[in-house]
Amino acid sequence: VGFMAFCLLLGTAVTYMPENSAGRDAWICTLLAIPVGVSILALVIGVQKMFPGRNVLEVSQLVMGRPLGLLAYVLYLALLFLVATLYLYDLMILLHSVLLYINKYYLNAIIILSCSYGLYRGVTAIARLVELMVGLILFFLLLSFFILIICCADFSQLTPVMADIKPILAGTLYVANWPLAQASLLLMYLPFVLDLAKRAKEIYYWYLIAALILIIRSVMTVAVVGEELSIMSRFPFYEAFRIMRVGDFERIELFFFALVFVCGLLALLFFYQGLVLGIQKLLQLENYRAIILPLGLLLISLMLYMFPSDLVIMFFERILPFVMLPVQLFFPLLLFIGGKIYFKRQGKPLADR
Repeated sequence: VGFMAFCLLLGTAVTYMPENSAGRDAWICTLLAIPVGVSILALVIGVQKMFPGRNVLEVSQLVMGRPLGLLAYVLYLALLFLVATLYLYDLMILLHSVLLYINKYYLNAIIILSCSYGLYRGVTAIARLVELMVGLILFFLLLSFFILIICCADFSQLTPVMADIKPILAGTLYVANWPLAQASLLLMYLPFVLDLAKRAKEIYYWYLIAALILIIRSVMTVAVVGEELSIMSRFPFYEAFRIMRVGDFERIELFFFALVFVCGLLALLFFYQGLVLGIQKLLQLENYRAIILPLGLLLISLMLYMFPSDLVIMFFERILPFVMLPVQLFFPLLLFIGGKIYFKRQGKPLADR
């Protein structure tokens, strides 16, 4: 689960850089937003420690009552669906920037079928895939930072620091929403963790490592491509790879493109799997495999309908923090507070239940 938190936090944010509105101070935004993400992660772990092995639907109905708990659960599933469509859109645009002559419909199908195959293999197979990929992702990210420092970085572009507070506040809000608050997704996976009390510190460690990488990514991106391009580009970190030169090698950015694409694909896979698990519990299905492909088709259809162009997605990005962040924060908070009240009424100490 710690590795999952690491990959989830990187996702498309490793190249998308949602806090780029702050320009040269983007790294400060990530630093300021980390407490929000860690708080959500602490709430998620606290809820699962109170109700070990129970899924989110059971917990929400237990602490909020059946109608209100079901409503909150459905609202949270809707949030997961929205985030999954956004990941799908980002990955499609990223892939289309390299494969220009392939129709976007085919790219969507390739992405969803790749994720669907992982879902058919099961949660255990996905966990093994994550364990295999984390080391490679970490190694090549550090390698890319090292190469960028040697050949391209100009750290004078990071000054002056904190020249304008308003963009920093806006960037902090954006990066707190995407990706730091997405730690709430672990609500869907922690019931599978049998030794959460021992693994909790490991989850925090990997989450903070990923946050540190995002800070370094922001610093390197501005130092390489400059403030203006980091604000205007959709994938600023990938633009830094395009500038990278190593000897006589050409198109070296394609090597690192695979790295950032895999990060985003794993994040989409986690949300897709969490959504499938959530719908399985909601519909009380014995096996979730029957809904994998229909749900994938629905993701593609609604993504194409909701986000027909970059102009629409730019409008959505302005309002999404005010929609997504409250749900990702208050849903685990309500479960945590409700759990405390529930056990207080039961008259049982938390350690003796």
